[in-house]
Amino acid sequence: MNLNSHIKRIRRDEDGVMLTEFAIILPFILLVMFLIVESARIFFAYQAAVDGVRDASRYLARVAPVDICDTGGNVDGFEAELRTRVENAVGGNPAFPQTVTVTGLNASVNCVAGDYRQDPVPVANVSASVRFTFPFSGFVAFFGDGLETVNSNIDADSRIFGL
Repeated sequence: MNLNSHIKRIRRDEDGVMLTEFAIILPFILLVMFLIVESARIFFAYQAAVDGVRDASRYLARVAPVDICDTGGNVDGFEAELRTRVENAVGGNPAFPQTVTVTGLNASVNCVAGDYRQDPVPVANVSASVRFTFPFSGFVAFFGDGLETVNSNIDADSRIFGL
């Protein structure tokens, strides 16, 4: 058997072609699956952060005095409790790594003037700055640049009803 016939026989042989194609495409399949899972985790963490800020805003609307616009008071004393409420909401589940960090929180009161029964109407605003991290971003670094952290501001308003 000469060299040319041996090469022709190898070129016609298709044993192992499917396995080779699978080995070529497997990293890309894993990358797509990883990105789907990471985006779902970040979406879940973002919704937890929104829920925490909304709950903190509702809490502030219940504990702040209803006459805060008339007396000129402020809500600076509540920020530690509000931050604790937001951090507890995004604290995560032991099954998942911590992905959200509260980097800042600001509470304020807006006095909205208008034709209402109570004029002006006090509205509590809670604004939180959060940082979302990708704990498994090292896996993406195999394919190029890793994933960066994402910073977001979340706001929620609630009318102050007082105690």
